[in-house]
Amino acid sequence: MLPSSRSIPVASASKTDQAVSEHELPWQEFLSTDSPAVFARAWLQYVRKLVPGIESAVVLMLRRETGKLVSAAHWPDTTPVDLVLNSAVDAARQREQAVVLPSVGEGDIARSQLCYPIALDGQLVAMVALKIPLAAEAALDTIMRQLRWNSCWLELFYQRRLGKDNAPEQSELVTLLNVMASALEHRSFEGAAMSVVNELATAMACTRVSLGTNDQGHSRLQAVSGSAEFSGKVQLLQTVGCAMDEAIDQQTSIVFPHFDKSAVLLNQAQQSLSVVEEGLSHAVCSVPLPGEGHYFGAVTLERSLDRAFNESELEALELIVAMLGPMLEDKRRAERSWWRRAQDSLKGQAITLFGPRYYVRKSFVGMAALLVLFFSIYHSEYRVTADVRLESTVLQAIVAPVDGYIESAEVRAGDTIGKGEQLYKLDDRDLILEQLRWSSESLQLERQMRDAVAAHLPAKVRVLEAQLEQARAELALANEQLARVRGVAPFDGFVISGDLSQSLGAPVSRGQVLFEIAPLDAYRVNLYVDEQDIDSVVVGQSGIVVLRSGSESGMEFEVERIIPLAESRNGKNVFRVEARLNKVPDYLRPGMEGVGKIDVGPRRLIWIWTHKFSRWLRLTLWEWF
Repeated sequence: MLPSSRSIPVASASKTDQAVSEHELPWQEFLSTDSPAVFARAWLQYVRKLVPGIESAVVLMLRRETGKLVSAAHWPDTTPVDLVLNSAVDAARQREQAVVLPSVGEGDIARSQLCYPIALDGQLVAMVALKIPLAAEAALDTIMRQLRWNSCWLELFYQRRLGKDNAPEQSELVTLLNVMASALEHRSFEGAAMSVVNELATAMACTRVSLGTNDQGHSRLQAVSGSAEFSGKVQLLQTVGCAMDEAIDQQTSIVFPHFDKSAVLLNQAQQSLSVVEEGLSHAVCSVPLPGEGHYFGAVTLERSLDRAFNESELEALELIVAMLGPMLEDKRRAERSWWRRAQDSLKGQAITLFGPRYYVRKSFVGMAALLVLFFSIYHSEYRVTADVRLESTVLQAIVAPVDGYIESAEVRAGDTIGKGEQLYKLDDRDLILEQLRWSSESLQLERQMRDAVAAHLPAKVRVLEAQLEQARAELALANEQLARVRGVAPFDGFVISGDLSQSLGAPVSRGQVLFEIAPLDAYRVNLYVDEQDIDSVVVGQSGIVVLRSGSESGMEFEVERIIPLAESRNGKNVFRVEARLNKVPDYLRPGMEGVGKIDVGPRRLIWIWTHKFSRWLRLTLWEWF
């Protein structure tokens, strides 16, 4: 029985062992280490790749000092040992055989416990316990077979430590070790495959050993022992590939001639391969290569017919191939092209999505699909957003009527004024003098004209009449200028610009702008629409504008005019759209800014959210291609 989580004895490891990461442990150190902890961690990591879906696991190994089984490695290694595995460990120890038990008291998800004991010369040297989701009987048999095949590593570890190198069973383990070591010497799949077939040909005394991978339902040769180039042997390649397909399709090893006459297996391809070369007959054995949940290839061995494969040799071959399969598949996967990796990744995600289990992921994907469908169907009001600036529709300029000097200024920029209210006054002393001058001049000319009339001097009368008219015109001009030295507001409004309070006594010229006045109730909304959205805006559309100074409420407007001239604003091209406010609040002032939204019409939600990105993508692709 497993100890409690507070007192689990763990095989002692040196500082060197503790520094070895389970994800970075070199194979050479794994095969040569004498530390049970290091060996067990690496072995458990390897088993986790072969058996997917392990929720918890523990490896118990014999400690020579005490003669007891202690926990050498467990997973997850960030938490204490899962004590639920106690029942499976106790049952396997009592029965002295592998057991499979249901796991109870762990919620709604059913699980299974597996425990495989490993004995050497009648002594229990190690035990492996796993907890996995509840699986079918066939899947449990496959997992137990993987544990049985991989237990040879633990046997080899104790045989090396206990000095049992001369045991009869050691020959198979030595062959396995040599084949594994030869494969691990190469980084590439091709090199590892060639080394494996050559090592197997030597160890099993075969005339030819072939290794192939199954792509799109048909096996293709990757390596043939003693031959670096085999592309010219078309008939041989086809026959060997068919023999491999036969083993992969039936998911079992096939031997010809078969030592078990009662076995019901198809071996026509093996028979064809045994006589493919004229005048020669071969004994053939094809063993499928196991990967992660499937068979990705096969190994086919051929040797003389007088040395047919027996049951013990088949078991040894199955053990070797079972250990080689995951390692060769990892090398093969690492050499795939990027598009093949993407294809396999999508295939794996599809299997996860439409296969059994993974209910949480399926729920999220289903919800996401429903949301996308909803957003693709549901319509909402689409609005074009634009920056807004408020302007007055009328801007009245107040200019100086005559040349003169500023005497007083009653208003300044920002003041609200009423119609007829005085704005400023110019110095009128010169104009008054001018008025007096022409007034006295007119009186004098009138007297002279009366004297000329009395003296019957018609010529002089005509001259004096002309001079009198000129004097009266000058007098009228002086009177008019005097009347205009006081500027008044032409309508109710407020002063936009102009401040004469700081320029009293300063000269002004005729026509010089002194003030600018805007009415109180005549405003125009200028919307600066991005060029990407201007095609959606037409005259007559309505919208709402919210000013920064009045963000608590919006104002409705109607589009009146679109200026067909682009201008640069804040680093982007925009078009100016003029709109009229339906209602004018009292707090409005020209120059106020905010944000406006023009109601374009109903659109699909997904289009509203993605149309700018799709336009950018189309333009970018057009630019590239």
